[in-house]
This record gives sequence, structure tokens and C-alpha cells, in this order.
Amino acid sequence: MRIERVTAIAFGPFSGESLELAPGLTVISGPNEAGKSSWHAAIRAGVCGVRRGRGAGTKVEAAFEERHRPWDGDGRWAVEVRLALDVSGHRLAR
Repeated sequence: MRIERVTAIAFGPFSGESLELAPGLTVISGPNEAGKSSWHAAIRAGVCGVRRGRGAGTKVEAAFEERHRPWDGDGRWAVEVRLALDVSGHRLAR
């Protein structure tokens, strides 16, 4: 699996912005407060998802949601991630 692109539809300081990741290794760098941690969190949330269950979440889940709540808009966040799956050389079960 390879992450090709992440789009922060509404996530932390980003709204409608995309980050293309190169094949192989992509290094995200920049000065403090440039959004590196927000991009990392957006990728993690997009790939791994978040719990959507009944009742209150854990303190850690609440902190994640609060930390990455969109700065503008209605407060709901959304992330889109494009993944490439390489199944070459692998036999798929039928």
C-alpha cells in the first residue's frame, strides 16, 4: 500500500488543500507551525480512521478531535486519502 495524496477537506488549519506524496519516501519539512503535525494527523486519520461508536470517546480521542477541529466552518472535520494497492506478484484468492 502506498499513500499517494491526502486532501484536508476540513482539518485543523487546512481547508480544501492537498498534499501529493512522491513514490518512495516523502519528507515533509518546514518551519515551526507550518502544519507538519497536522498533515501527519490527517494522513493517520484518513488511513486508520477514528472510532464512530455510541457514547463519549476516550480522553485521547477527545483531545485528537479538539486539536484538529477545523479552524473555520461548523467544526466537523473531513479528510480524504488516495491509496495505491500493489498486488503485482501476489495471487488473489477467488
